[in-house]
Amino acid sequence: MPSPAELSILNPSIYLNGFEIREIVTSLTDVLTASICLFSYFKLSKADTDDRFLRNLRFYFLIMGVGLLAGGIFGHALQAYLTVKWKWAGWISSAVAFGFFVWGAVDLVSPYVSDTVHKILKLWAILQPTLFLTLLASPDFQTFDLVKVNSTVAVSATLLPLFFFHWIKTKHPGSKLMVFAFLYALIPGVQYNLKLSVSQWLNYHDISHLLMAIYTVMLYRAGKKFEGKVTPVRA
Repeated sequence: MPSPAELSILNPSIYLNGFEIREIVTSLTDVLTASICLFSYFKLSKADTDDRFLRNLRFYFLIMGVGLLAGGIFGHALQAYLTVKWKWAGWISSAVAFGFFVWGAVDLVSPYVSDTVHKILKLWAILQPTLFLTLLASPDFQTFDLVKVNSTVAVSATLLPLFFFHWIKTKHPGSKLMVFAFLYALIPGVQYNLKLSVSQWLNYHDISHLLMAIYTVMLYRAGKKFEGKVTPVRA
């Protein structure tokens, strides 16, 4: 449960003919980031390529977009009428989306690693979301802290080193932009953990969502660099 201090910084509820909408700014900034994810999915889906990495990146944007949309509506706006477990829709979507992203990154580096390393990386790409879902089933881990840890492991401990490795090996401009995006992602992470807010109407949730919207645009721009030809991957 949120502490009294955390509750005090949330957006005040608004009422439309007696219907309560909670955390309106937090909800809208979630929907903003979701819209950028879905825009990225549809724009990248127009690429005429069978690139396995791009296919997984599209799935990341699609699933993350749906999850953020669910999070904004069910996890914030309608929480007056729903249980906390409705937040899980966004949490689970996030873990699955990262699973696709990591799988795509593993495909990307596959020509440049040994068979053993490739198998370990593929196993990790499956284990990470599986571990998240397993822990979420335990009442002791049913908090947003689990989502933060999973996202940190996916971005900082998995995707960042994989794309840095691919950039070093290939000098691919898309991987370079991915590395910059992941480094930038540290900013909203630190800002959220420090709970840096301006007011109840622009609290640390809202600011982190806006910063993540910029991060999503950076990922999309990086993904566009992979269009045009099929990226070599291990068969």
